[in-house]
Amino acid sequence: MRYSKVAFLLFILGIFLIGASTFFGKGKIAFVLFIPVFYGTGVLAFIGGLCIIASMLLMFYSVTSTLGIEEEYAPVKQERKVKAGGIVFIGPVPIVFGSDVKTAIIMLILGIAFLTGIILFLIYVC
Repeated sequence: MRYSKVAFLLFILGIFLIGASTFFGKGKIAFVLFIPVFYGTGVLAFIGGLCIIASMLLMFYSVTSTLGIEEEYAPVKQERKVKAGGIVFIGPVPIVFGSDVKTAIIMLILGIAFLTGIILFLIYVC
């Protein structure tokens, strides 16, 4: 747990150093498709990049170091039935799914309500 906090602080420090490098004109930030890309030539850019790489390695280490540790606990027998559902809009058509019939019907009603709201928005606002 301690390593993840240090990794987070290193990541924030790296972002700050890269921002400072860009502010001082030694670095540039661009977007390739939707991914932000940074390139720079100064010491701040280099140290910022190292901080970000070190934070990723430290976060990976903190996650993998706790995998082998098993905590003893008293098993609690508690059965929960999870009910889940969702709506996927493909164009104007809502596709509804649910883990049971009641959830699927609720999702269908929500899908029709969303579709009606979208149509009303397009008619009266746009």
